[in-house]
Amino acid sequence: MSRPKVAITLSIDTNHGVLGHTVALLIESGMKYERHRLSNNGAETFLTLEATGDVPDSLRKNLVAIPGVHAVVSIEANQEKSPEALLQPDQPTVENILKFWQTPRALELIQQFESEFKSKEREQKSVPFGELIGIQLAQEYRDALSAQDTIEAALQQVVIPALGTFIEAEIKDNALHLIRSDFVSVPSSKLKMLFGLDQERCYVISGIVQGILNQHPSLPKTCVRRAKCVAAGDSLCVLKVEAAKSV
Repeated sequence: MSRPKVAITLSIDTNHGVLGHTVALLIESGMKYERHRLSNNGAETFLTLEATGDVPDSLRKNLVAIPGVHAVVSIEANQEKSPEALLQPDQPTVENILKFWQTPRALELIQQFESEFKSKEREQKSVPFGELIGIQLAQEYRDALSAQDTIEAALQQVVIPALGTFIEAEIKDNALHLIRSDFVSVPSSKLKMLFGLDQERCYVISGIVQGILNQHPSLPKTCVRRAKCVAAGDSLCVLKVEAAKSV
């Protein structure tokens, strides 16, 4: 049987020693390093490594212990599965979400991912997860994205088509005004709204928008701020695109 393929994504410092330490850890863990890539959203740098081999239980803890590693964003193992299992993937991974993109199943997987976290940590986990989705979506729109010379044009010509039937939106003043968004549910009660118990907020979608825009080869790096959100009691959701602060 072939060894499983593994994709590991880390949020890191721009420290050149991180890659070497990480590869060494993979080898010590019995895995075979194959390749890596770096991506940046203007505020964070992500290191994604591809490897083969079984993932030890201690890997996540050991990765976080490496100097310069802020967090383990995801560890995705492509195991051998039966045809029945492939028809009904149940894990909320970036790969599975993209496989079912533009279908209700993708939204179910996103909501499943968000529901795994407490309200106070949901934003911290969900925005980077959305960025990974956005980075992958940007590859499908690479030529169209490169052809845009303003943020508003990129929002109109790339971001809205990439999000497709999940939203209805208008572009105003470098902001995405979501007239309708399947990513957000209105809290079922005022009590839930007051105590922040809503589960579907604008976290993942803001990460997706940020991930797409920051793959543009020449536009300034951006961050997406949630200026308004239905789940927080506003009448609509507004995602404001701003220049990323240099660190």
